[in-house]
Amino acid sequence: MARTRQPDARHVEHLRAHVGSLLSKSRNPVSKKGPVFIEESFAIWTIRSGATFPAPSGVKVDLSQVLSRTGRWHHQLSQNGAAIGYAVSGPSDRFGEHWTLLGVHFSDLANKIARAVARIDQDRPADDIEAYLTVVPSHKLVFFYLRGYSTDEVFVVSGPSARKASQEGRFYRPEEFVQLLVPVRGLDLGMLSSTQRGARSGESSKKTVTPRTKPLAKA
Repeated sequence: MARTRQPDARHVEHLRAHVGSLLSKSRNPVSKKGPVFIEESFAIWTIRSGATFPAPSGVKVDLSQVLSRTGRWHHQLSQNGAAIGYAVSGPSDRFGEHWTLLGVHFSDLANKIARAVARIDQDRPADDIEAYLTVVPSHKLVFFYLRGYSTDEVFVVSGPSARKASQEGRFYRPEEFVQLLVPVRGLDLGMLSSTQRGARSGESSKKTVTPRTKPLAKA
């Protein structure tokens, strides 16, 4: 199974209390159908410039050279064994180093991410893959960058339906994937090409599929 970086356990506990309090006051009927659980958590990454130029034939593309952490986390929410939405958390400017809930969304994106995780674990079972959940708002694109020791891939979670756009639920080679991004000023192709892989981060990693924890605490 692919691995993904995980937030501190105290952060998750803090988030659970906040989400539970919010759902207890929510008028959305979905939140009233049973206990809600926090499932997988993913650090949210983006491409620093938000876009790229297509790479010429034969140039090796290393997306890790242009990925940047946003400082936010995506947390899958489930109910009765199915994904129903997701929460977003991040550091609070008001409270210094403390983390805060930034939003709860009942969106089909949660289902798409759940299906993506299952597909990646099924089709790419090697433990040497690290998954980066990446969001590119300028392209309305969400994908997992799968970084392995010898091979990198992109799995598209959600994207525009326009012709020639990347297709949801498909694996791409990085060189093939960047050809499908609409050219926008701001990123030098040289940042994407690399013959030497960068050092891996020392941050701990865990499998993408994490055990279900206790239900959210409601106020």
